[in-house]
Amino acid sequence: MKNMHKFVPGMLCAAAFSVAIAIGGSAMTAKPVQAAETLKVGYYIGEKHPLVSHGINVFMEEVKKATNGEVDFRVFPAGQLFKPRDTVRSLQTGIADIGLVVMPYHREEFPLSQVINVPHGWTPWELTNSYMRASVSPGLIKDEWEKNGLVPLVFSSNAAYEIHTAKLPLPDMASVKGMKIRSSGGVFDDIVTSIGAVPVAIKTPEIVEAIERGTIDATVYAFSNWGSYKLGEVLNHTTVNSGLPGPSGLVYAISKKVFDKLTPEQRQAVLDAGRKASITAQTQTLEMNVEALAELKAKGLKTYEWPAEDVAALKKTFEPIRAKWVSDMEASNHPGKKVLEELEAFHKTAAEAPEDLPAHTLGDS
Repeated sequence: MKNMHKFVPGMLCAAAFSVAIAIGGSAMTAKPVQAAETLKVGYYIGEKHPLVSHGINVFMEEVKKATNGEVDFRVFPAGQLFKPRDTVRSLQTGIADIGLVVMPYHREEFPLSQVINVPHGWTPWELTNSYMRASVSPGLIKDEWEKNGLVPLVFSSNAAYEIHTAKLPLPDMASVKGMKIRSSGGVFDDIVTSIGAVPVAIKTPEIVEAIERGTIDATVYAFSNWGSYKLGEVLNHTTVNSGLPGPSGLVYAISKKVFDKLTPEQRQAVLDAGRKASITAQTQTLEMNVEALAELKAKGLKTYEWPAEDVAALKKTFEPIRAKWVSDMEASNHPGKKVLEELEAFHKTAAEAPEDLPAHTLGDS
């Protein structure tokens, strides 16, 4: 599922000739492989984030190994090429060849894919598996990727989110009533509102400053991501069993134009590397979350387990939020009901073996 673009001219010519002969043609009739620049990879999350250390880094190494070094990459971390909400546009215009698409930031370009972040009550593995199946199999979500001229490669979901504050205790759901809580927007605004809090739009890199200035009282995040944004420097209280869903639809994607310039063998190598990196990224995301919480508790982080009735009350808000999402989508002339049913159908298969991510083949792309 990725672009592989760094080839030695002599090797390319020889490869093109060999392929032509192998299929019974000639070097004159075979479509020549064009030498290309090293692929530009852009993202804005920290280097310690599992989507970097065990996601895109694993992907790049797998691609280079599978192509014998014919494809290489130039990495632009820390938002050097684009801001979080500009990823899709940057891939479409060639600013980057591969970039991290975080669905909550791309509601305009991917309105149907927002269905993955409607609260379902699924595990992170189920979310990743379901959305990957929907993205590579015929249907509305795959069509949306094609409409945007992108091929999805590496998929992941965050661990379940919890609520964190600098000064305010969090013993139960009532304690968050009236709090200004950082939200990624969209459906998550409805989730924050459902617990009696006020959602505030704050970009991820600005969370620490917003906490320090009192712009927000709390934020919601996974513990595995604290290190990337130095959240441990300002946060001292957290829930540990609230049941809040973590965002899904975290995908490294490649420009379809770039992808299509690769040889069939290179394209398949990219897709295979994407699946492997999806597994390592999701595995590490969850393992890091457990390890990070243990480390933070050892450093004095105060944890709170909400009463069972509060956790149950939160889950009861999910169905009305899903219904509202469908209604809003239909009012905007989007097939909200149909895409939700489509995702739920893929989930039935995903739930049977959540960690068995589907293969992605050239026929799918």
